Amino acid sequence: MGKENLVKTLAIDFGFGGSYAEEICCRAGVDKNKTQLTKEEIKKILQEIKHAKEESLKPNIAENEICSFELKIHEGKEKKYYESLSEALDKYYKEELIEDRTFQKKRKKIEELIEKQKQHLEELKKSAEEDKTKGDLIYNNYPYIKEVIDTIKQARSKKISWEEIINKLKTKNIEAKEGGRVILDLK
Repeated sequence: MGKENLVKTLAIDFGFGGSYAEEICCRAGVDKNKTQLTKEEIKKILQEIKHAKEESLKPNIAENEICSFELKIHEGKEKKYYESLSEALDKYYKEELIEDRTFQKKRKKIEELIEKQKQHLEELKKSAEEDKTKGDLIYNNYPYIKEVIDTIKQARSKKISWEEIINKLKTKNIEAKEGGRVILDLK
């Protein structure tokens, strides 16, 4: 067998695959990790390979694995039985395909949501930059803004009409609107 253990040799070199290689070792009563076998153990292994070839087909799926016949390594595990190996293969791969389609739909929805969130984040960043610019303008021009507000408050306390206030502000290049809105050109 060389450096490989029994189960790897059966699985890879003899092409049985992992589960069937383990099954042969289990049925033969030989430790699957052995690297050296006695003649008696070799006979047991060969005998179990022969039995496996003659085993009645009983297609099933156990532990998410398609099997041609019942395996001792799956004893006590939940199994689903099928009339033929083709039916078991169809069932297994249809379910896998459905799961894959469901996964793809969920993935697409999540990717769309992520894209919307990225767009929203960009809008928020732009809005934050605009708000910061406005805040900086207000901060840098606060004395001027306070003077305008104080002037309007004094005029209102003296019962000066809003129309007179608007006309007075126009002389200082300040636009005032009906309803108390004042537009300042801040730089």
